[in-house]
Amino acid sequence: MKALCIPGRCLGLVMAWLLALGGSVHAASYAPKADPSAELFTNAAIRHLRIEISDENLAVLRQPVARNRNSGTRPSVPVTVREGELAWTNVALHLKGSLGSFRPVDDRPALTLNFDKHAGKQRFHGLEKISLNNSVQDPSYVIETVTREVYRAAGVPVPRTDFATAELNGRPLGLYVLVEGWNKQFLKRHFANPKGNFYDLGGGRDVSSPKVAAFGTAPEEHTALQALTAAANEPDHVKRLTRLRATVDLDRFISQHALDVLMWNWDGYALNKNNYRLFHDLDADRVVFFPHGIDQMFTKPNGPIVTGRNGLVARALLETSEGRALYLQRLRTLRRELLDAGRISDRVAAISRRIQPALTTRGLAAVANQQAAARRFTSLVHARLADVDAQLASLERFTSLPLNQPVLLTNWTSLNELGEIAFNRTANPLAALRVHVRDTPSVGYWNSLLWLEEGRYRIEGRVRTLGVNATADTGAGFRVWSSRKDTRGPSWSWFPFATGRDPLQGGILPVLTNAPQVRLTGDRDWTLVTHEFELRQPLADLNIQCLLQATDGVAWFDESSLKIRRLSTTVSRSSKGD
Repeated sequence: MKALCIPGRCLGLVMAWLLALGGSVHAASYAPKADPSAELFTNAAIRHLRIEISDENLAVLRQPVARNRNSGTRPSVPVTVREGELAWTNVALHLKGSLGSFRPVDDRPALTLNFDKHAGKQRFHGLEKISLNNSVQDPSYVIETVTREVYRAAGVPVPRTDFATAELNGRPLGLYVLVEGWNKQFLKRHFANPKGNFYDLGGGRDVSSPKVAAFGTAPEEHTALQALTAAANEPDHVKRLTRLRATVDLDRFISQHALDVLMWNWDGYALNKNNYRLFHDLDADRVVFFPHGIDQMFTKPNGPIVTGRNGLVARALLETSEGRALYLQRLRTLRRELLDAGRISDRVAAISRRIQPALTTRGLAAVANQQAAARRFTSLVHARLADVDAQLASLERFTSLPLNQPVLLTNWTSLNELGEIAFNRTANPLAALRVHVRDTPSVGYWNSLLWLEEGRYRIEGRVRTLGVNATADTGAGFRVWSSRKDTRGPSWSWFPFATGRDPLQGGILPVLTNAPQVRLTGDRDWTLVTHEFELRQPLADLNIQCLLQATDGVAWFDESSLKIRRLSTTVSRSSKGD
């Protein structure tokens, strides 16, 4: 097979997918020593862990705690962990998870177990620290394992996963995803020098506002992040990319961001400023990003392929034409070499077969739920990759618009959105796009698909109406819409529980507040109509629409006058960064 070659890292697909069979591939220049923990991740029999905790310490864990992990430190208590005849004592346990995954101790909690904290050099099959993820946000149990394997194959370090069943004081808790812990031991597997600061960030916190590092030689010293912030804010785009290369492991960052978008990691750094970790690699003097909490992936099959305006570093990269070109080149390579829908489907099936005996102990319904969720996930993977391919093919027609110069809009196609509508082109007295509404509430338009870069734009064109019966907010005019946007207003937020999410109206890019929307009604001779809007995405395919929304009447749009003009390369900045 062809090799995946990324600058600084080159691995064969055969080796990459040995990962999927239980092996381990390290796509990095640093070669770690023999790893005694490797046997944990070899697709062997699923382990069963028995956790024993005193009544006194159980009462500590029952105290109310914040479900948001950023709201404070959760208490840690000593427990005993047993596996068969093996036993580990004085193991530090705390409840883990955030708003979506946190469960109380008497439910089915996610757990972090630190074997080394109170008993120096104590190891669980070679590891100092593990987590047991309850997978409540992924009933298929496969997403973390599959997507982590893809990240690692692309040279992006992430903790390894396996599976275990658990019980707490004799109470069965069921199946868990067993995850390697974030600590110096993890860093030693990927970097020659693990002494740099390691940051546990997320919850809306960016590199520009760090907190004390989780560990490192100087946890309150943030010079590396300050330098990265300054580089990301460099106004000169040529200098910016040079400064980014000097402050962040840009190669790894581009790969991670491309995979975040390809696999739609909506809750990661670039899309939601959440679920990520940072490490200052002292030898290279670069900041390294890691994805975290990757159990909700591929959820938006038609998500845009160029996005990431929320995270400062991602936005800084994609705002530059060279950075965007590097990103798109990497995205195409990773799509072609690592993200094969058939291979992923096979991997999902193999994992499902392995874990089903463990799920059977909870009843046949648990097995059926897992199988259904695995099928849904596989379907989402196929749909996402097909849509990515379509976007990449469409993007080949992209041409950057000159600033403040009108460009003719072409390639018009008609679409009936609602009601009784007739479309045709007229040639006399001039070439025009005609929309005719017939005695019923209707919406129809002529559409031109256009890839645009972030910025402010004005659409203009001459419009004529005859007998258009419509309300003040409707009539004949222009509309800009995207099938990839689903939040009302100018925001392109990907948070699934955000207010304003609307499958019907969310895709509309609203008119700028200082440029009122113009819609013609009644009988109007040829009138110049303008429509100004902002695109708050680095690059997007937008539908420019000549629209008639009315209960009766006819509208004509003069084809020779239908133009778009890029007014500015910058857009408004909201407090949320969208």
